Amino acid sequence: MTVSVTNLTPHAINVCNSDNQVIKTFEPSKDYNTIRVIKETVYTNTRVNDVPLVKTIISIQESLATLPTRETDTVFLVSGMVLDFIKNHSKRTDFVAPDTNSAVRNDKGHIIGVYSFEVINRA
Repeated sequence: MTVSVTNLTPHAINVCNSDNQVIKTFEPSKDYNTIRVIKETVYTNTRVNDVPLVKTIISIQESLATLPTRETDTVFLVSGMVLDFIKNHSKRTDFVAPDTNSAVRNDKGHIIGVYSFEVINRA
């Protein structure tokens, strides 16, 4: 299936082949605003073996109403956190995220590319 991919993240996303070579790069879109994630750490009164537990509250800066409108044969590339937010707050299925579970990493552990994109499964 050939569709247009619009990258709504603030950085380029590389896709690699099985030899870990970059075969495609999706640059951030200049036509849309990127979707920003806000993370807030809340400390709890709970400890495990004297280690404090925290919870992270994640929200997106923009409301769902400001997401781009659907476009024929187009998917929107967002971060995994944004994809999770969309899964839980919208019925949209035209968003994908880099599948970082099996990412290609450099010698410092930084992600340099992914093999695939994660989709929203509404089954």
